[in-house]
Amino acid sequence: MITKQFYKSKVWIYALLMILVVGAQSCDKDNVIDSENEGWLKVLPLELDFNTSGGTKDVYLVLTNDINPQDVIYQVSDNGKDWCTLDLEGNYLHVTTMPNYYESPRSTIVTINYGDYSRKVPVSQEAAVGDQLIDVISGTATSEETVNEDRGLVNSYDGDYETYFNSKFGAITEWPFQIEYTLAEGHTLNRIIYYPRSDSGNKWGSFNEYEVWVSTADAPDSFSKVGKYERGDGNHNPTIMKLETPIANVAKVRFDIYSAYQNRISCAEMEFYQDGNTGYDYSSIFEDDVFSVLKDGVTEAQLKAIPDDELRNLALDLFVEEYDPEYRVASFRPYQNPSIQSAINKTSTYSLRDNPSGIYVEEGDELVVIVGGPYKQNISLVVQDLNIGFGSSKNYPLIEGVNRLNIDTGGLVYVQNLTTDNIPLILESEADKTAAAAKSVDIHFVNAKVNGYFDLAKHTSEDWSTILNNAPYQDIDVLGLRSHITWTTENFRSYNTDIVSVLEKYDRLVYLESEFAGLEKYGKMFKNRMYFHIDYNGASPYATNNRTAYTSSYAEIFCNADRFEARLWGPAHEVGHVNQLRPALKWAGTTEVTNNIMSMYVQTEFGEPSKLLVDGTYAEAKANIIDAGAPHALDNASNEFMVKLVPFWQLKLYMIDALGKEDFYKDLYEHYRITPNLNTSSNTEGLLQLDFVRQVCKISGLNMIDFFQKWGFLTPVDKTINDYGNKQFKITQEQIDVLITEINAEGYAMPHDNVEDIQDDNINQYK
Repeated sequence: MITKQFYKSKVWIYALLMILVVGAQSCDKDNVIDSENEGWLKVLPLELDFNTSGGTKDVYLVLTNDINPQDVIYQVSDNGKDWCTLDLEGNYLHVTTMPNYYESPRSTIVTINYGDYSRKVPVSQEAAVGDQLIDVISGTATSEETVNEDRGLVNSYDGDYETYFNSKFGAITEWPFQIEYTLAEGHTLNRIIYYPRSDSGNKWGSFNEYEVWVSTADAPDSFSKVGKYERGDGNHNPTIMKLETPIANVAKVRFDIYSAYQNRISCAEMEFYQDGNTGYDYSSIFEDDVFSVLKDGVTEAQLKAIPDDELRNLALDLFVEEYDPEYRVASFRPYQNPSIQSAINKTSTYSLRDNPSGIYVEEGDELVVIVGGPYKQNISLVVQDLNIGFGSSKNYPLIEGVNRLNIDTGGLVYVQNLTTDNIPLILESEADKTAAAAKSVDIHFVNAKVNGYFDLAKHTSEDWSTILNNAPYQDIDVLGLRSHITWTTENFRSYNTDIVSVLEKYDRLVYLESEFAGLEKYGKMFKNRMYFHIDYNGASPYATNNRTAYTSSYAEIFCNADRFEARLWGPAHEVGHVNQLRPALKWAGTTEVTNNIMSMYVQTEFGEPSKLLVDGTYAEAKANIIDAGAPHALDNASNEFMVKLVPFWQLKLYMIDALGKEDFYKDLYEHYRITPNLNTSSNTEGLLQLDFVRQVCKISGLNMIDFFQKWGFLTPVDKTINDYGNKQFKITQEQIDVLITEINAEGYAMPHDNVEDIQDDNINQYK
């Protein structure tokens, strides 16, 4: 009130001065203000300036006596009608501007008319200030690699996401590892974004557990903790840290890191931001926090006043009920970080693509993504184009609210909502469903391009026809309960794929391998799906972290359910690689062997004849190892893989099928899961083979020395084996003698004399 009165006083003084000026110029007949003449008006002030927040200011009308203020006509130019309004009260014209949420100034003209006379008042408003990237002045770290490679800390604030900082090469043994950044003066810190390295290498060094400490300009060396984070081991997605309390006059930021992937530290970029004032309050427009429903009673005029073009168009489409939310608006449940269960199971990792969105993007798109729902931390998008490979996917961190992403590479869009919680893959109990709901995130891809996906848990065969027919992108995601396939839409169409049958069979394949390894028995089932995808550039199928990949020549087995059984060996073999328990069941010379124990199990459980029997491998194996008196560790040529598999499969036939020890392999796998790994190196992997002999006897309660002697497990050997790299494999006679004495001392029962002769077609002879 005081401000307004003071302002009005200034206006009256100004008016009086103008009257005096006019009087002094009375010799100029044209400028005389005469109450007897026709109406005339002047305005004060001559222009109006508003800050970005907007508000109301008054224009005072200086009128001659014969003018009624109510007869004055006033209007705003068309370019200002959405943000500037007028209201005449007596001699005061109230000019009100809405907040400016654009990062550019704006202006308009207020025109005041009376008869033939007119006055124009320019109105301008300051630009809003966008989010500001705070400059990093300098940084220090506990160590940095600058000798072998240029991986100094400066790489983490050089603006280049391709370069990265790395701690001094070698595993870190003393924690915490500290990184400290000094920031440019005069800023408020609102959020931090950590970008892990995104190159095609091993990605060692991604932060897991860490704390964030900050200091301010008045005490730059006195730090306070503002956050504690746990990203999960092996999480290579960017992370946004939004501070609960902004830090004014921030000086330094320090990271105390307590664990990281493979005990190294790396960082592509660390960015620090001060929030701008471009935020618009959409809560008066939308009913929900992902802007998918309008509030009751909103008007078209309100919607047209929304400053953001994309969101204004969204609101208007919703208003006239012409917006299709399918796939664009969805809830995405949490999945446990696959590195957690793989560490427990001592296997490779399962999928990071459990949340397909059904959205696709093209290079150069701006994708508007709105994040809401109960859980909003550590959420990111992944854009994957399999034309350029799984490893070239792009990650985009998301924050609560509106996100605008400039898309570098086109592809299918996936949501990553990873948790460390023990939430199962298949939600059966109410407790599990509640836990998943508590950390689910709602996401709206505004007006995004829809490709669709199929989910066995909620779609039908009829749905599949519609989804596939409408899919414009080259690939499409299909989800089973335990499996996930990304394959070409063209192949699915040309094969007229029975997708329900295909997914049910892949689900069973994945389940059978887990069941065989005792994961169901011991409550250690994977919390993620097994991911199968096409590799447009691959030479042959392969398995690696988070996925198995296949060339286009494998289309039949993914698109024709009738041919699944005949060709299942390929995917069963690759999934077997992911499930290989390491190092205990993956010693030198067995990488392409022990995975096939599971391949054989899947093949026979699906009713197919035994590959070892059909191919005559039993006789070949006996000739090459038993009759030749050779060590089991042959030269690891590709034609020897199946030969070396024979004794492993015979243990299944004898222990499980003949003797009824149904949990034999389950218990063997569990022993290795819960027992600390033997202290071996590339030169002592023979110890793993000897321990396998020991544990088979212990778990079965049988003295299997004769069996293993015949199959060359207890034959001295000293050779270099090329098994994805040269490895020295050595077993001495002394080690063998010690082990035989140990086993004999246990007093185990004796098995059949000729277990080495058991085959799939003579099991009954051993019952």
